[in-house]
Amino acid sequence: MKLPPEPASGEFIRASWGRQVIQYLKSITIRPSADLLSTVTANGTTLSLLARIKAIASGGAAEENEPFDVIVSSSTTITVWPGNINQLAPSNIFSTIAYTPGSTAYIKLSVTTDGRKVTAATVGTSATPISPIGVTESLAPTSFEVLLGIVVSGTVYQVWPGGNMVATISNQLTEDKASPVAGQTPYKYWYTWLLDVLD
Repeated sequence: MKLPPEPASGEFIRASWGRQVIQYLKSITIRPSADLLSTVTANGTTLSLLARIKAIASGGAAEENEPFDVIVSSSTTITVWPGNINQLAPSNIFSTIAYTPGSTAYIKLSVTTDGRKVTAATVGTSATPISPIGVTESLAPTSFEVLLGIVVSGTVYQVWPGGNMVATISNQLTEDKASPVAGQTPYKYWYTWLLDVLD
């Protein structure tokens, strides 16, 4: 829809012209949505993006769940929304996790590898903070844990940003061997796993 031509000076303005102007203004009016807030004032229109905060209280549920979202499904159980890491779904992803009301629980993804690829994964809980992903020589670590979220007295603090995971091997450190052997590399290579969200 286009704005109708501006009347010439002294030209009679028809009602149809006014209706066309109103229809045009309606067509370009910004409408608010779940992600966008529009505020109209005499000084202009302000657009604001609405951040979606996922603080899920006991017994509640997120409006839109993403892979590996942590959900308190009842006062004594926690569930993790299905997701995968390197196309591998955790073996117990549809199981519930026991939760003690009023406690603090670290919800984690435990991953097993052969040093080259991910071979298994499970979701679980820990009463203490999980350890960071380490580095190992020659091959990547054969196991590591990913913190998905923390539940404190029934309230979820989502840590993993949501989305399926991609774990890739990274050469974290290269150092000289103390006693290099002739014909072999004089260096030691240390590897770790890097995590990203699958777009």
